[in-house]
Amino acid sequence: MGAESLGVSQGARYSTAMVDNDDIAIRRKRLYFRAQRRGFREVDMLFTAFADKHLGSLSAAQLDSFENLLSISDWQVYGWVVGHEAVPPEYDDEVFALLRDYLANL
Repeated sequence: MGAESLGVSQGARYSTAMVDNDDIAIRRKRLYFRAQRRGFREVDMLFTAFADKHLGSLSAAQLDSFENLLSISDWQVYGWVVGHEAVPPEYDDEVFALLRDYLANL
């Protein structure tokens, strides 16, 4: 199996896959930072603990979903997580289910 079959040209230092892995690692670090610093302490703690457990295993699509959750106001997310408000369908996905399950099992 030659370098060309792996997507690496002769003389290239890194493959495309390696660059993609670096990009997703950087994205995970950025999302982790955002999860830690939201402003509402309870939500900070929940998102940080959730990220500690799940962030490393989330797919790119799941990272999109997590990033969408991080863009919602703390009070709104808190209301959804504790069940005080209905979760809009666009946020009620597998990542939100993981978050809710994580909270239920603390």
